[in-house]
Amino acid sequence: MNNELSKGIGARIKVFRQEHNMTQQDFADMFGMSKVWVHSVEKGRHMLPIECMRVLKGRFGMSYDYIIDGETPPANESDYLKDRVKELSQMNSLLHEHVSLLKASAPGNH
Repeated sequence: MNNELSKGIGARIKVFRQEHNMTQQDFADMFGMSKVWVHSVEKGRHMLPIECMRVLKGRFGMSYDYIIDGETPPANESDYLKDRVKELSQMNSLLHEHVSLLKASAPGNH
């Protein structure tokens, strides 16, 4: 088990639980687990099972990307695509600048 991954997931679960005014027991009851289990998940000692992630996604709209990586999803797919096109365009411009610099510094171009 990736310890950093489980610690990150646990920290996000704790924040989620607290933002929803849930005790560890409240959260545990949603999954038929114990308060000790929730504490272990929040500390990163146990990985949150995929079945629990599905419940969080279905009941609370929590994305898998957020649960696993802490990434918040874009407001909609269109915004995401616009952001990606912008990033790719910037990367393309940088690449062209580097190619131009390499060509200018090549032997015989002085």
